[in-house]
Amino acid sequence: MQPRWVVSARKAIQGSDAAGRADGSSGFFEWAGRGRRTMIVESEIVTRCILCNGTRLRPLALTLRPGLPHFCRVRCRDCGLVISSPMASQETLNRYYADYFTTGCHADQTCGETYERRLRAGQRAVREIQEYVRAGRFLDVGCGAGHVCKAAEDSGFESHGVDLSESGIEFAKRHFGLKRVACGQLADVGFAAGMFDVVHCWHLLEHVRDPVALIGEIRRILVPGGYLYWGTDNHRSSGYTLLRLFSFLTMRFPPIYDGIEHTYGFNPATIGRLLEAHGFRSLSVRTYPDPFRAGEILRDARETGIGKAVRTFAQSVFRIKMRGVAQRKA
Repeated sequence: MQPRWVVSARKAIQGSDAAGRADGSSGFFEWAGRGRRTMIVESEIVTRCILCNGTRLRPLALTLRPGLPHFCRVRCRDCGLVISSPMASQETLNRYYADYFTTGCHADQTCGETYERRLRAGQRAVREIQEYVRAGRFLDVGCGAGHVCKAAEDSGFESHGVDLSESGIEFAKRHFGLKRVACGQLADVGFAAGMFDVVHCWHLLEHVRDPVALIGEIRRILVPGGYLYWGTDNHRSSGYTLLRLFSFLTMRFPPIYDGIEHTYGFNPATIGRLLEAHGFRSLSVRTYPDPFRAGEILRDARETGIGKAVRTFAQSVFRIKMRGVAQRKA
């Protein structure tokens, strides 16, 4: 039996030009909001935590907005993992990410100020990686438009990349001249066991349907003693607590504050548990805020309202992000 809050959320969606399966186990939701691209979302209710196998999942956030893959988040009461439920199917996510870097929500990464910031971030990531390994075979899983692959290649690594976004891979090949980048799932590319010295997995774990399988595959393709450099959102941050408090003070149920496309949300404990269970030794974990950009906060307040401005402010003050380095055990 589905929890009452799930039934209520499903009814709310179905009352807004959406159609779902009668059995409730999964559904096809056709979002038909005005001025938005219509997107058919196939999704399924998650009843068990992928990390600890727990079943005590409690409601956390709700955002009813047309044209997006997820609308509801739950949190596992046993381990703290945040989960999108219903969770979009892999086919739905493939369609969503296809134009992610051209007409999608990250189109600005291929031009202008954001493009320059991404290049600098890629160079910074490679410098941090070189504190552990100076050269070798480098793989960026979820390479996007290729900024980190380019930085790694310029620093002497043999750089490889894989991403679901066709537009991102096309840009990486055309603009950066990268040859060893592929479109698809990591497990489908067919890399040999022990092929890489370093795997870069930057803000990808929260985008995949099975992060457990992803970490297992990363371990397989790393050499013994190889390094995994990862980054994701920190859902234990007091910034998220502040944002939820702001929602309650304004008489709203907390919306989804991180990416609406995210499938999971981690904290230092859950990411550590995931890595340890798959044969990794954690070498460092750092939490940090986004850079403070007053202009962006003012623009959000002017264009989208005080709620978005508060979110941007919180992300630039509180340690809402985290990154770390882990080493594959022999």
